[in-house]
Amino acid sequence: MDSFRPALSYERRQDDLKMVLLRVVSAIAIIFLVFQLAKEPDNLDSLTSFADESMNDLFNWGNDRFVLGR
Repeated sequence: MDSFRPALSYERRQDDLKMVLLRVVSAIAIIFLVFQLAKEPDNLDSLTSFADESMNDLFNWGNDRFVLGR
């Protein structure tokens, strides 16, 4: 019967050197981001405001381009 599925499983990947380096660099970047946000919480506020402004700019561009036909 195949009704049991484990919550966590381990399978070895067949990655080449480029993919391993990409994973290591990604992990280092995430760890660096967490440390920076823990050290200076104001960075999180500036990051969220940047994301909000970017989304507003994108929405306004789409509104101008597709709705208003400018």
